Amino acid sequence: MLLTATCTYQDVQDIRISLEISVENFAIIRDTSFERKEISIEVFKRKDNREIFSNELMNLVKKHENGRAIIYCATQSGCDDLFVILQSLLSDKNLAVYHGGLGDEQRESIMSHWKDRKIKIMIGTNAFGMGINSSDVYLVIHCVVPLNMSK
Repeated sequence: MLLTATCTYQDVQDIRISLEISVENFAIIRDTSFERKEISIEVFKRKDNREIFSNELMNLVKKHENGRAIIYCATQSGCDDLFVILQSLLSDKNLAVYHGGLGDEQRESIMSHWKDRKIKIMIGTNAFGMGINSSDVYLVIHCVVPLNMSK
């Protein structure tokens, strides 16, 4: 069974073929729409000036104080740099960073704190997010446009 909310028809067929599943043993069940009225998407041009960029991020986070936020960066160093900047600007918030460069114990501890809602803002690479199902995340920021929307 393959469950997804984002695969295109062609992606599904490619998966079926690569797993060598015959057409007779395969069914696609789809909803008629992926529209989620409770989700709004906004795109902002990233500012080259680091201070302006940091302040805009800080304002977005403060605007959504009722819930938690996930901020995705493309690289581990990008996560670490942004963590240092936002930690000084948002000292009253519980921030954490999560990426593949952390040790196993660190990652497990951070994930535990996220699940216990002790962390309000997570800065991470796409290593964070797999299996995350938190109903109180009201803000997701991608500092860099994802290379592929199906991943």
